[in-house]
Amino acid sequence: MPVSFAARAAVASIVQTQVRAGELDAARDYLDGLLAKTPDDPALRFLRGGVHVLQEEPDQAEAIYRKLMEEAPDNPRPMQALYKLLQ
Repeated sequence: MPVSFAARAAVASIVQTQVRAGELDAARDYLDGLLAKTPDDPALRFLRGGVHVLQEEPDQAEAIYRKLMEEAPDNPRPMQALYKLLQ
């Protein structure tokens, strides 16, 4: 079932709030719970990659970004995130 733009925006807002509060584990757990229900959602996976970066887990972030690039080569966001990560 496709996730609406509003739902994605709400998830991103929740994760952003948790990250800004320094609650990286809460952001990770929240995303992992959502990904357990919709593991193929690219927006959730992209956000999870970002949390991996913040938690100093670059290998996991890189794997997510590379998989997203493979699945949607026309989407520049994973490529940009990977480039920034590897600099």
